[in-house]
Amino acid sequence: MRLSVKLIARTALLLALTLVIQLGGFPQPITGPGVNLMLILSAVFAGPVAAVIIGCLTPVIAFIRGIMGFAPLVPYIAVANAVYVLAFYFTSYFLQKAFAKKERALLSIGFDAVGILLGAILKFAVLSSAVRFFVQAPPKMVQAMQVPQLITALTGGAIALVVASALKKTGALKKAQ
Repeated sequence: MRLSVKLIARTALLLALTLVIQLGGFPQPITGPGVNLMLILSAVFAGPVAAVIIGCLTPVIAFIRGIMGFAPLVPYIAVANAVYVLAFYFTSYFLQKAFAKKERALLSIGFDAVGILLGAILKFAVLSSAVRFFVQAPPKMVQAMQVPQLITALTGGAIALVVASALKKTGALKKAQ
């Protein structure tokens, strides 16, 4: 993927939209899926590198803004977001390449759903392992980094597939080049 002004602008716009969701003061059941939604949309429309950058910036910004007040988890959340995005993108890509007879489509719901599922499970595994084995976190933080993370990743991913499909039909956005 070439670095172009269009890609930089698209990444900046997606980051800004993600931050609006993150900093909007919404309750966690809205913020969590919303951020995951934006991570998947970023992967689809700006590519995996842009999505990883956004996924790594969100926990840092959340910590700086006081939304997530437990610094030792910041790198684990960044890694978990990167794993989520990369598992989604490459699972979908390789399934499409292996089983589809045509060129990679912007969105192949079945293949993308498998990518969302795998990405959500891996994100859950990273965060759950972090609070169980590596970071001494308060009990409420431990609980928040386990099953709720799986649910928000699955929910945000499912919504992203619907939104991306609708955006594809309008022709407003094209896949990452």
